[in-house]
Amino acid sequence: MLAALVLPMSVQAEKAQLELRVKSAFIYNFTKYITWQETPVNAGTEFLRICVVRDREVFDLMRETIAMKPSQGRVVDVVLLRERNEISDCHVAYVPEARSMQDWRREMQVAGLVTIGEGSRFVDDGGVFGFVIVDDKIRFEINLELAESKGIKISSKLLSLAKRVVY
Repeated sequence: MLAALVLPMSVQAEKAQLELRVKSAFIYNFTKYITWQETPVNAGTEFLRICVVRDREVFDLMRETIAMKPSQGRVVDVVLLRERNEISDCHVAYVPEARSMQDWRREMQVAGLVTIGEGSRFVDDGGVFGFVIVDDKIRFEINLELAESKGIKISSKLLSLAKRVVY
């Protein structure tokens, strides 16, 4: 009986971990199709910083999956954000929990910061990319109007893959 209870939890944990790995790969690939306006954060740095907001488990998995990979002549550096003032060095901020976006709304509006989160509401509430699940597949939506206002250009190839684009 114990095995019957433990097995479904183990399968769920594996599924959640796989979903996080897939999202990490998406985030890494997004960086290849984004052009940042020249700002002090991205001028002259050898790293492309992907920051995870307040989630140690997601950070550990993302670091394991995509850290130190090349993207646009830089090396991906994955950082765990605990405090709001740490966001100034980030190129990408991944917000795994919707409530964190509300807590960090002002910080997330920084020019040049690509924000990525969960669900359609994330894009509607001021995020650039939002992951959505459609037919058990991970898809994404893009707030193009917000991206452009922040000095971020998104490739037409990436836009064509989006489930929804907000103009």
